[in-house]
Amino acid sequence: MTPAHRPTRLAALPCALGLPALLACANPGGCAGEAPDPGLSPAEITALVRSDAADRPAWGAAVHAALGAAAQPRDAHHACMVLAVIEQESGYEADPAVPGLGSAARRALDESARERLGRFGPAIVAEVLDTRATPEGATFGARLAAVRTERELDLLFRDMVAHFAGRAPGLSRAVRGLFPAVEEQINPVRTAGSMQVSVAWVQAHAEAPKETPTALRDALYTREGGVLWGTRRLFAHGGDEIAAVHRFADYNAGLYASRNAAFQEALAGLSGETLALDGDLLGWTDRGTPARSTSQTERALQTWAATAAPALTPRRIRSDLEAEKTANFTDTATWTAVRAAAPGAPLARLPDLALESTKMKAGRTTAWFAKKVEARWKDCLRRG
Repeated sequence: MTPAHRPTRLAALPCALGLPALLACANPGGCAGEAPDPGLSPAEITALVRSDAADRPAWGAAVHAALGAAAQPRDAHHACMVLAVIEQESGYEADPAVPGLGSAARRALDESARERLGRFGPAIVAEVLDTRATPEGATFGARLAAVRTERELDLLFRDMVAHFAGRAPGLSRAVRGLFPAVEEQINPVRTAGSMQVSVAWVQAHAEAPKETPTALRDALYTREGGVLWGTRRLFAHGGDEIAAVHRFADYNAGLYASRNAAFQEALAGLSGETLALDGDLLGWTDRGTPARSTSQTERALQTWAATAAPALTPRRIRSDLEAEKTANFTDTATWTAVRAAAPGAPLARLPDLALESTKMKAGRTTAWFAKKVEARWKDCLRRG
C-alpha cells in the first residue's frame, strides 16, 4: 500500500463520533470493523481494456491479480498505468511477434562475436549456426531465420546451448562451475513478455527457490506471468508522488532514472559542464554492478565539490553515487549538497536516453516511450 493510500489514526475519528457513513468512511481503509475497499473488480478492469484487444476478460483478470500481488490500489489510475504499458509494449500479446527478429538476432550475434573474438568471431558464429541438433532437423541458422517471437528465440538458444554442452560435457561442467550464470549472460533475450520487463530484474527479485532462471523466463511468456512481473517492476519504487510520465520513463530507463536525470541537470548548471542527462550517474556493467571507471557525472561532481563542497571527497562521492538506483540516494551528502546549491531545480525530468534494441526502430528515446505510454494511460482513463 503506498503512503498516499495508508489510513491514518485521524481517519478513524469520524467513525467514533458517529457521523454519516458518507463522511465517516471516505478513507480507503474504511472504518474500524469494516472490510477495506476491494477496488475495481476484474470485470470493471476489463472495461478499461482497449475494445479491439482479444480475450479482454483474461487481460482484466491478469491486471486485477497483478495489482493485488504488487500491493497496489485496484483503481483506474493504477490499472490504466499497467494497461498502457501492455498496449505500448505488445498490443495485448503474451508473447508478441517481432518483425525481422531472426535477422536482427543474427546481426547481434555477429557483432557480439566480433567484440569478444575479433575478426574471426562471425566465422565461428556461422559454423555454430550451420550445425544440426539432429541429422534430419534444420540447422540452427535456418531455425534462427524463422523465429518470430522472443520465446521461440529463447528456446532456440537453449537448444543450442544444450546441444554443444552434450558434445563437450566436461568443458560445459567446467564453464558452469567457473561462471554459474554464463547462459543468462549470453542469452540474447533480455526483455520479455507482454510488458517487456527486464529478465535480469525479474531474476534478481524472485523469491521462491523453485523460481529458476529458466522457469522465470517461461513464466514471462504467459499472460499472467508477464503482467505480474511487469506490474511489480512498474511500481517497484516510490508512491503516487511520482508523476505518471516519469514512472513510465523509469520503467524504460531504470529505477529513479527521472530523478537522477534532474540531478544531472542541476549539477550541469552548477558546474558549467555539459552532461549527458541519461539518469545513470555511474557507469554500470552487464552484471548490474558499478563500473570501476569514473563517469562523466562523477568527474563533474569531483570538480565542483573541490571548491563548492570540500567535505565531499572523491571517496564520499563515489559511495553516494553507488546508491543511485535506490530511494536512499536522496539521503546522501552528495544529493543534499547539490540540491541545496540548486534549490529551484526540478526533482525529476525525462532522461535523454536513446533506445538501442533489435526490436525497436532507430531514433526512439526514453522520452518518446514515456510520452507515448502517458497518452495511452490518459486514453484508458477516459474509457473509465
